[in-house]
Amino acid sequence: MPNITGTIDQVDTKLDWLLKFSVNSDGRTLWLGCKHTKPLESFVAAAIEQGNVAPDSRPQWEIEYTEETSTGKDGKTYDNRYVQSAHMVAASAPTSAPPGGGGGGSVAPSDREAAITRAVAFKGAIDILRTSLHGSSTPPDDIAKVGAAVNSLTNMFEAILLGTYNGDAPGIIIIDEDEDPIFEETV
Repeated sequence: MPNITGTIDQVDTKLDWLLKFSVNSDGRTLWLGCKHTKPLESFVAAAIEQGNVAPDSRPQWEIEYTEETSTGKDGKTYDNRYVQSAHMVAASAPTSAPPGGGGGGSVAPSDREAAITRAVAFKGAIDILRTSLHGSSTPPDDIAKVGAAVNSLTNMFEAILLGTYNGDAPGIIIIDEDEDPIFEETV
C-alpha cells in the first residue's frame, strides 16, 4: 500500500462524507481523500484542525492510502487516493544545537501542537466510552468514574500519538465489568 509522510497543507470540507486535503512532502503536493468512517474520525478532526496551526508548526503525518480509478458523471476518468490509516510522526531530535545555545535532546512540541495532540487523544477516549456506554444510562453518582476513565484513556492515547506509549505502564484503568456499573448493559 502506498504511503506518504508530510504535513497537511490545504483542507476542503465541502463534502459531508469526504474530507479532501493535500499533503506537502519535500516540496511535493499530493491530494488525498478521507472518508468519514468510525476508524478515521480522530484523523479527520485532527486534519481539519491543521488549518488553525501555523504552517511551520504543523506536525508530520504518515499516511497510508489506496488508489482507485473511477469514472465521473461527465465521463472523465479520475484517480482517487483514499486514506486507510494515518498517524502523527513523533518529533525528532535536532541534529545541531539550536540558535541561542542549548544542547540536543528532543524538541518539545509547541503549546498548540500539544493541545491538538491532547484533543485528538481526548476524541479517541470519548469514542471508546461512547461505544461502551451505548444504550446504558449512567447514574449521576458514577460520573466521577467516567471522568477518571476518560482521563486515563486520553493520557494513554496521547502517549500513543507522541510515540511514548509503554503498554506496561502503570495507571491504565482495567475495568472489571462485574464490579463497574458504568459498563453494564441495560436489559
